[in-house]
Amino acid sequence: MAKLSTIIKFMCVLVILLASCQLIIAQTKEIESDKESQQELARTKLYQGQYLQAVELFQKLVTSQTSPQTYYLLGLAYSNSGQTEPAITAFKKVIELKPNYIRVYASLGEVYARLEQRQEALDIYNKALSIKPKNDIDDYIGLGNVNDAVGRKPEAIAAYQQAVKLKPDDPEAHFFLGGSYFDLGKVTEAIAELKEAIKLRSDFAAPYTFLGVVYGQTGNFSESIEPLKKAIMLNPNDLASRQFLAMVYVNLKDKGSALKEYEAIKTIDEKVANELIAEINKLAPTETATKTASTPTVTIIKQNDRARIGLVPFANKSGRPVSTDMLLTSLADILLGNNFDIIRLIGKTSEDIIAEANKNNCDYILSTEITELLLGNRAGASSGKIFNSGEDQEGYDVIVSFNLFGKGRVAPLIRGEVKGRAEGSPDRAVFAAITEQARIVTSDIKKKNK
Repeated sequence: MAKLSTIIKFMCVLVILLASCQLIIAQTKEIESDKESQQELARTKLYQGQYLQAVELFQKLVTSQTSPQTYYLLGLAYSNSGQTEPAITAFKKVIELKPNYIRVYASLGEVYARLEQRQEALDIYNKALSIKPKNDIDDYIGLGNVNDAVGRKPEAIAAYQQAVKLKPDDPEAHFFLGGSYFDLGKVTEAIAELKEAIKLRSDFAAPYTFLGVVYGQTGNFSESIEPLKKAIMLNPNDLASRQFLAMVYVNLKDKGSALKEYEAIKTIDEKVANELIAEINKLAPTETATKTASTPTVTIIKQNDRARIGLVPFANKSGRPVSTDMLLTSLADILLGNNFDIIRLIGKTSEDIIAEANKNNCDYILSTEITELLLGNRAGASSGKIFNSGEDQEGYDVIVSFNLFGKGRVAPLIRGEVKGRAEGSPDRAVFAAITEQARIVTSDIKKKNK
């Protein structure tokens, strides 16, 4: 009987232990499920452009886990909300946890470049390029971001295309690919990729903004409105989308709608609002929306004290075919990275160009001419070898001349000539030359502004 009593007691204890274990397992699952839901909510805030809310959520998550992905997303939220130092700390934590995570190097380099720490940015980018990508979408997106940052647009596109191939349903891969297509002047392809990103994730704000910008920069102002409104709906404090939408309305001569955006912008950034109202007030009081604008360019107001350069379309006098639009975009990207504001001018005559530059508050006008382009011996031994694929290819030598005009000046401040040499294609030789051109222009303007 005593034995039976002992067995019954043991079974009771066992039942209690099993019940406790089941409760612990259920609680653990509930905790893990809560973490997953919090992670998804934080990612959603990041996609929607609500970066401060994303920071708050990711901060809570990193206290309970050491996932490099979570620290990376926290760094992105910090970076996009303008908190550069915490972003650097978060990105460095990712590198500590996962040293070969290419994507974090691209983001860290971007922060350093924004802080004008050019050498640190270059070192980070070089480190990223030395890492061999795995068969992983994040690695190829990171590789694309790094190549884009250093002006290697074709290589960036190739990396993003590989990311899309690995995971066709990833909205970020399509978004970045669309951005690179636009940089190379492939507007149709850019629009298709941005729309695909939106289709895959309808609460992803960035593709809506970029799609609105693409339509606006190509003169399709009416098409710009809907995607920009969608971006604003996802994040009502999206200053960039609101400002661009306001200027779209200005170009459409819809003063009433522009004023509504001005009122909203005033609650976000009063300085930007004050600059915007000056453009709106140029419209006649009776002007309302029209189907087309009188000029296919958006007037962009200055948001800071950076020098603004108006870029004139390249003149190709070499007699050889060159991708002038793509190369003009590359020059713009380099100068943007050197902390200038850039406006692409479209005027055909000198008078039109000057008027357009004045309208857009340009401090300088930069004109570029491809003077001479020769097919020579293999050019792999030159500085243009950064594009070398390892194959024996034809080399090209190019001479590019340029003039930099100051505001209100007829004579150029700089009259320069640079040479470039590269293998594979004439575009690469011109890119080598305009990289040196950008260095000279940057150095000269900074000396004059001291």
